[in-house]
Amino acid sequence: MFNAFGDSFSFSPAIRQYFSRGTTTWQLRGSYNLPQAKLFAQYGQVDNDSTNHSYSITGVGAAVPLTGAGKVLVQFGRLDPKVGATRNTWSLGYGHFLRKRSDLYTSYMNDKVSGMAAGDNYAVGVRHRF
Repeated sequence: MFNAFGDSFSFSPAIRQYFSRGTTTWQLRGSYNLPQAKLFAQYGQVDNDSTNHSYSITGVGAAVPLTGAGKVLVQFGRLDPKVGATRNTWSLGYGHFLRKRSDLYTSYMNDKVSGMAAGDNYAVGVRHRF
């Protein structure tokens, strides 16, 4: 199958009911492999008719290989409600594969809601996939 958008491209409409009836969500996301990095992007919309709340979700990111086993990951995301505070989140991480299914990782995330102080999160771990 020919894919003009690179590595992957998808459209995933869904009608879901989470906490109340009348919630409609959809997302458009894709990624593209460049020789130096893999780029990611997404856009989504959530509309809740029963509470009259709607917001959009936007994200962009990249995975950049440093060595044969390691890569740097960077991501920016934005939650933009039609009413209320905007939330911006950015992350920086590094993953290093030890074996085919095991890796070490570390990450830093900054989360900022407009009108509030920013929050910082750190993570370090070992992951094994079964």
